[in-house]
Amino acid sequence: MAVGCGGAEETARLDAEARGLLERASRQLERFGYATNDLLERLDALHERHPRHPRVTALLRRGFRVLGNRDGLIRMHRRAIAAGDRSVKRRRRLARLLNRIGRPAAAERILAPLVEAHPERVALARDLAMSRFHQQEYGAAGRLLDRHWNALEKQNPAMLYAVRGAIAYQRGRPERAAELLKRALNEDATQPRALFMLARVHAEAGRREKARELMAQAKRAKRAEGRFGHWKRRVARLAALLRDGRMQAARRELRRLRRDCRSDRCRGLLHTVRGHIHRAAGRAESARAAFEKARALLRAGAGKEPTRQTRYLAERLGRVQIGKQAQ
Repeated sequence: MAVGCGGAEETARLDAEARGLLERASRQLERFGYATNDLLERLDALHERHPRHPRVTALLRRGFRVLGNRDGLIRMHRRAIAAGDRSVKRRRRLARLLNRIGRPAAAERILAPLVEAHPERVALARDLAMSRFHQQEYGAAGRLLDRHWNALEKQNPAMLYAVRGAIAYQRGRPERAAELLKRALNEDATQPRALFMLARVHAEAGRREKARELMAQAKRAKRAEGRFGHWKRRVARLAALLRDGRMQAARRELRRLRRDCRSDRCRGLLHTVRGHIHRAAGRAESARAAFEKARALLRAGAGKEPTRQTRYLAERLGRVQIGKQAQ
């Protein structure tokens, strides 16, 4: 899958040893879902020489993300920017990582000019507001959110109300904070920030039992959020493999995803994908069996509220045309 720019020119510069390293890294990541530290170190050194090579960048990013190596991801993005990649997407990724590791001032220095240059991109404004929130600039963060309120409310109302409630709490308005946080939980009952901040509001009001209950919910939601983030990355990986026609690797990824499915509808969708893969490869009997299994699972899950896993899977894979790429 091509990522970035200058792919053909950059590929031509790689020697045989570097191409062999890429093949080993690709096989290891596809077969086992991770890369060894030694292999990642060698990929990192290769990326230092070729910071805008699309395949080196894609493999290194995947390896770092699997290990949760944010410092490595930051180093990788900074190299690419220094080499001339000034895309908004690249700089926003770097800023979000800096926010997550507790360096909001550095993130703000990247995001502020982007927001000024692209006022229509409300996601940039949201990230900048979070940078200011983490620096305890609550008034500036609130004004920025208010300026883009209508667009942000359509995108992610639970997050918006949770952050606005946290700002109200930090500015000494617990009643207003509780109101906003409850609205956030009406939108998404597992919003971790809203649960955590509402627990603090109850604790300060002396309602210790309710605070403990909400804090336990917030911890569970945070763990689930981490698992869902991992799920999203793996679904994106499956979509890329299907789009590129790499069916053997796609089948391995599909098996891993099926093990982690938590509902009949989710498993049914994945069996549908499996059926399309078999049909594209000319295996009619296997395709028919997969489709029958999918129909049985989808019938079993009918009438139930689709899980977050199922909704994301349907949205992401619904845009992929499996048969054409395989042919």
